[in-house]
Amino acid sequence: MIIYMDPLDVFNYRVCVLAREKEVIYELKFIDHEKGLNENILQWNPHAIKPVIDGKDLSIAGGHVITEYLEDRYPFPPLFPSTPTERANARYLIATLQREWMGLINVILKTDKKHLFNQSKKALLNILISRSDLFKELCDNNNNQLNIIDCTLLPILHVIREKIGINFTEDKAINIIKYINQKQEIPSFVKAMEDLKSDVLNKTLLRFE
Repeated sequence: MIIYMDPLDVFNYRVCVLAREKEVIYELKFIDHEKGLNENILQWNPHAIKPVIDGKDLSIAGGHVITEYLEDRYPFPPLFPSTPTERANARYLIATLQREWMGLINVILKTDKKHLFNQSKKALLNILISRSDLFKELCDNNNNQLNIIDCTLLPILHVIREKIGINFTEDKAINIIKYINQKQEIPSFVKAMEDLKSDVLNKTLLRFE
């Protein structure tokens, strides 16, 4: 199975984390921004929706579609909650955080204006701190297995802290720090982040230095 991923689409890094947690074998290929998707994929995916899974028996696109497919196709370990209500709440939380965070993250990754870059970093930190209760709840539910919320949040937080360079201090972000520390050594997450190392992301974040 080949996963085609935009190296700047950090929200959908979750696809690789989820696949690693389920021990699904895949090959990751980053999409070149100048070349885009290849013609074979564009024949069935004319809107160039990303990320993409392209395999012998299945070709699909879109982060939500892919995560749902992987959960259905490889049900163990289950990464979505067991009841319809809990699953709906998890999906709603992920959608809400996508709206809250990704607009600012995309500005940070793509703007050519340094003042917008800095303003967006400050705004993003404030939004994360405002979610302290969420991170406390995630800490309280700690275990050694990832769930769909972890698969989504952890790679974003990794990029925010390690790549974008937003510092979480104990006086304001102790629950974020605790959450990251609880989960960051889980092998599936570590392996996925190794897979997702990207020169494109690194170069993008060095443009104002």
